[in-house]
Formats: sequence, C-alpha cells, structure tokens
Amino acid sequence: MTGMVERATPGLIRKVVWLHVVDGEALCLRSHRSSQFYLPGGIVEGPDDRDALYRHVNAQLGEALDVTTLSPAGSVSAPSDEDEQVRIELVGFFAPASRLPVPSADIAELRYLRADDAVRMSTLTRIFLSQLEAANVVE
Repeated sequence: MTGMVERATPGLIRKVVWLHVVDGEALCLRSHRSSQFYLPGGIVEGPDDRDALYRHVNAQLGEALDVTTLSPAGSVSAPSDEDEQVRIELVGFFAPASRLPVPSADIAELRYLRADDAVRMSTLTRIFLSQLEAANVVE
C-alpha cells in the first residue's frame, strides 16, 4: 500500500484507523454521542491515508502517533450502521504509541478491548477485530 487514495467511489466512505494493540487488546474510543466503541481514526479527506490517520488520531488522542512507524493491518468494509445505502471501508495501520494517548474533549472514554467485547463495538470495529483475532493479532 502506497498510502495514496486512487479515487473516490460514490456511496463509499473510506476511513483510516490506528490499531494500537497491547496484550492482545486494541485501543478503542467512545465519543460523547455514542454508546459504541470504535477504532481511532477518521475519514480520508485528502490524497494520503497516512496523513489522514495522523491528523485524526492526533486530534483525538494528542500527539500519540508517529506516522514513520505505521505498517499496514488490512482492511474491511460493510454497510454503515446509520445508512445501509452507504458502505464504509476501514483501512488499518499498526503502530506503537509515541506517548500515552490522552483523549480530546470529543472523546468520552478510551478502553482496550478484545474481540469478544463485540457487543460494545461499532459493526466495522467488531468485524475488523474479529479478522485480527482469526490472525492471532488480538484476543
């Protein structure tokens, strides 16, 4: 993966997510507007996945991510939880934390979750962590 987005597809939202795994658990966030946890990251709005990930994660968690340490973690896609006419693609990257993540005002809670915590996660987070569990990356 080059980190470049080739073109936008109608009805598809592309998001990049940070997979920070510690002791078999992935760092997840919950906003004040939701009861579900999701992986840190956000929508790709420019030509480069890595720049988008850096921008979103550092806005959510302070200067916790160093893009020079990113490695591809795969991708998943599924219909949006809010609108089944829209598909969301998550493109994940592994990286260690460059410092302790500190939630921004928009983030209600940080939690390290296992794949079996599925009831607490958004659909795509659950699918991604299940895929990583099958690959023995998370528990």
